[in-house]
Amino acid sequence: MLLFPSLLLLADAQPVPSMWAALPQCESATAPVPNPCVVPHGLTAEEATRRLGTREHIWWIDGDRLTMVAKPTTEPWALLCCSLQTGLQPIPNSGLAAVTVRVPRLREAVLKIATTPKGTQEPEIYRGPDAEPAPPRLDTPNSTITVYDLPSKVMGESRRLTIYVPAGTPPRAKLPVFYLGDGASRAFAPIAAAASRDGRARPAVLVGIDAAPNKKDCTGMGCDRRAPEYLADVGGAGPDSPYIRHQRFLVEEVLPYVEAHYPVSRRRSDRVIGGYSNGGAWALTTAGKYSSVFGNALAMSAAAMPAAEPADRLKKVRVFGGAGIFEPSFHKRTANILVGAKAAGADTQFREVASGHDLSTWETIFADSYHWFFPVRQ
Repeated sequence: MLLFPSLLLLADAQPVPSMWAALPQCESATAPVPNPCVVPHGLTAEEATRRLGTREHIWWIDGDRLTMVAKPTTEPWALLCCSLQTGLQPIPNSGLAAVTVRVPRLREAVLKIATTPKGTQEPEIYRGPDAEPAPPRLDTPNSTITVYDLPSKVMGESRRLTIYVPAGTPPRAKLPVFYLGDGASRAFAPIAAAASRDGRARPAVLVGIDAAPNKKDCTGMGCDRRAPEYLADVGGAGPDSPYIRHQRFLVEEVLPYVEAHYPVSRRRSDRVIGGYSNGGAWALTTAGKYSSVFGNALAMSAAAMPAAEPADRLKKVRVFGGAGIFEPSFHKRTANILVGAKAAGADTQFREVASGHDLSTWETIFADSYHWFFPVRQ
């Protein structure tokens, strides 16, 4: 009766499906590399098993190399996540998988390290000895954050808003306001609180707008409801498309609700629309379309934008963009968008971070953008 479970434990791991991220192979094992790339890990089944022990995954750094060994959990494959993303390769006759990545500028890097699909181990943060410090943070009392499920006629369902208002804000105040995709207000609120407390920036309200949830028990790319609302190339540009309806939801329902119930300014110069990844593209395209509404746009690691979106739509918008050096396609895309916007006449600023496509990158970019958008008036 124990034979079948034993065979499951000894079954080989499988390669990562092609739809997931894959770093390129390094052209050299020793020459400096401009971007992260993969070299053979050289681990035997015995060594990998010994290093892993009873854990789900383990990682270590040797020079410019990051190596991870993992035991696949909910799927028969494993992916290195999150600042660096690439598949682990099966180690024959072990049931384990491993990868070694050469990482440029590793001493100054900040990396969030985990495996996907997520097991029970929490992500870990590697901060290199020469890395810049994390943005200052200040604990935000529960009383400063409210959560509200806003009924939407445009979307045909309720969407959750998470709204941060700085402690001690007078009811009649007119604070600048960030409208943030992916409900990011909760993650960024401690950074905003620290910046305003230290007198480096004006107090501001943060409005996090949750992305569309997938259907219950539905996973995978085919169930993604977020991308069609953030990207015109996915959701379509027709009047009843998810992309257009989501823009209307923001402008016709979210803004009026927030401005009727919270101490925020109604001036376009005091409004920022922001997001990361697909949400970064959404922020830029929406700011371009509604430049009379939003005077500022924050694009963190922006995903691909439709070629039909001309940069001159942003000529009246102040644009802050940024990306990590370990997400080269997002880095290049975001930098190029800002070059185009600046050429069109926009006031722009770009921030590069020694990290990847994850929250540690976006926290740093958000902190710098906050100071740039809303410095304390002299």
